Amino acid sequence: MDPNPPVLQRLDRTWSPPIENAPVVYALMLDLHLSLGSDCAGTKAQVASRVRSTLITPTTPGLELPLLDISPGCRQAPDRHFDPNALDVAIQGAERTYGSRHVRVLLVYVNNINLTVPETLQSDFAGLRILMAGRGAPLPIGWAMAVGVGQDNTLFARFVDWRYAGDPAMFSALAGVAAVELPFQALGQSPPNGVPLFTPQEAAPILEFKVCTSGDTRITPTGFQFDGKARRLDPAHLPTFSFAAPDAPPVMRSAFVTQPIRFSVEACTANCDHFARLQDGTVAIWDRRVGCILTEGSVP
Repeated sequence: MDPNPPVLQRLDRTWSPPIENAPVVYALMLDLHLSLGSDCAGTKAQVASRVRSTLITPTTPGLELPLLDISPGCRQAPDRHFDPNALDVAIQGAERTYGSRHVRVLLVYVNNINLTVPETLQSDFAGLRILMAGRGAPLPIGWAMAVGVGQDNTLFARFVDWRYAGDPAMFSALAGVAAVELPFQALGQSPPNGVPLFTPQEAAPILEFKVCTSGDTRITPTGFQFDGKARRLDPAHLPTFSFAAPDAPPVMRSAFVTQPIRFSVEACTANCDHFARLQDGTVAIWDRRVGCILTEGSVP
C-alpha cells in the first residue's frame, strides 16, 4: 500500500432552484343580483374594496385589472355575458408590465344567487381560455365567491361561501385562501454566472476533483462533467453549473413542488497521483482511475 495515499474528501452538493413569486394579477367579476331598492353601487364598491385589500398586499404585490360588471344594476339576466377579448387585452397589458412568463391571471367571480353559472358565461370563460391558449399564454385560474350550485368546479379551483357583502367572516375566508395560494409560484433561473461548484474556502486546498454521481438533466456543468474523471482545479476558472427553469406557468402555492439538485464531489488535496485502495481490496492510481472511491464506501 502506498505510504502516502491520496488525501480525499467527499463533498455533498445540494442546491435548491430559486422560487419566483408571480405578481398577483386579478380580475374581479361581479355577478350580483339584489332586490329592487338595494344599494347596488355601494354593495359592488364594498365587495371590490375588500377583495382588493385582501389580494393586493405588501407581501403579495400586483395589479387589479378593470372590473367586469357582469350584471349592471345588480339584476342578473339569463343571457348575460362578459367580453373575453376585452379581458384578454387587459391581461396582455399586465404581461407587458411584468413579462409574459410571470403573469398568470386570477379570475375572482362573485355570485350571490344559488343558481348554476349560465351557459352564456360558461361560453365566455371557454372563449377566454381559447384566446389565451392560442397565443401561448398561461390559462387563467378561477376562484369563486358563490353559493350552492354556483360553485362550479369545472370553472373554479377555489371557493368561498357567499354570505353578504358586509360579512367579515366571508372576507376572512377569502384571506385564508389567499394566504395559502398566493402568490402564484414558478421556478427561477440560476444566477447569470452560474452556481459555483465549490466555495472559495473549499476550493483553496483542492488540487483535483471528480464528479461521479449521475448528472441531473436540469443542470448544465461548466468546467466539469458527471463522468468520474479527475480534473485539475483551476483557481482562476472555478467550475460552475447553470439551471434551466422549465417553461411552466406559475401555479398556486399549494400546487408548487420542486426538488433540489443533489450530487457528490470527490476532492483530492494531496498525492492525487498516488495509489489508493479500492473497496474490493485492489489498488489504483486515483487520478487515472475513472470513478470515485469515497462515494463507493472504501477507505483510500
